[in-house]
Formats: sequence, C-alpha cells, structure tokens
Amino acid sequence: MSDVRIVSVLGAGALGAAMASRLGETSHEVRLWNRTAERARAAAGQTRGVTPVDAATDAVAGASVVITVLRDGDAVGEVMADAIAGVDEAAVWVQASTVGPRSARALADLARDYGVAYLDAPVSGSTTPAREGKLVWLVAGEDAAA
Repeated sequence: MSDVRIVSVLGAGALGAAMASRLGETSHEVRLWNRTAERARAAAGQTRGVTPVDAATDAVAGASVVITVLRDGDAVGEVMADAIAGVDEAAVWVQASTVGPRSARALADLARDYGVAYLDAPVSGSTTPAREGKLVWLVAGEDAAA
C-alpha cells in the first residue's frame, strides 16, 4: 500500500497555488482545480506532483483530503454544492477560506447533510509561509475529522 495521499485543492489563487505546490513537493498527489481552468494549469505547471483538473467533481473523486481555498463563503458554497456528492465517505473536507461565522455554519451543515467530515480551518499567513509549510491553521470541527 502506498503512503501517497490524494489531496484536492479547490482554488488556484495565490494561496491555494502555494498550498498545492508545497503538498506536491512533499510526496502528495495533488489535484488542483480553479473556476478559471487556465489558472490551475499555470500553477500546476510549475510544480511536480500537482495535476490540474477541469472539473471540481474530478478533483474531489477519490481524494483523502479536500481543501477549499476560495474567495469567500458564497464561492465555497457554490463550488461544494456541485462537488460534495463526489467526496469519498472517508475523506476530510478542510475549509481554509476565510468565510465568516454564518457561512461556516452553512458549510458545516452542507458537509453534515452529505456525511462528509468537515474542518473549518482558515489560515494565518501568506504565500511564502504556505510554500515553506509554515502556515498557522486555526482549526475547528469534530474530533473524528482531525
């Protein structure tokens, strides 16, 4: 059995691309998706271990971890409303976008409705700490999801 984990990163903005890059460099198989496919392809082309995908549903299929790093709660909700049905029952959704309390509750409810383990985990830091693996994660969720 391989120790390689499939990680899906939804959002290829500066922070999402940096997270995907770091994960790819540390022996994870990373699938990177963005609403603008060219942005995901450009970010993935700079790092080994990162593969761009055109559909969020393809990114999450079979992933052990799904990380959302999108603009706001509405964007996360829209993307995950389409993708969550394809998230593996053993996967954990790590919601790393800064979304606010109302959206965080709605996203946690969405995860619960689909039986997906959910962690609300915004980060403190920018692209440099992300590339160095030094982001500070502020994580909340059920113990079983950790």
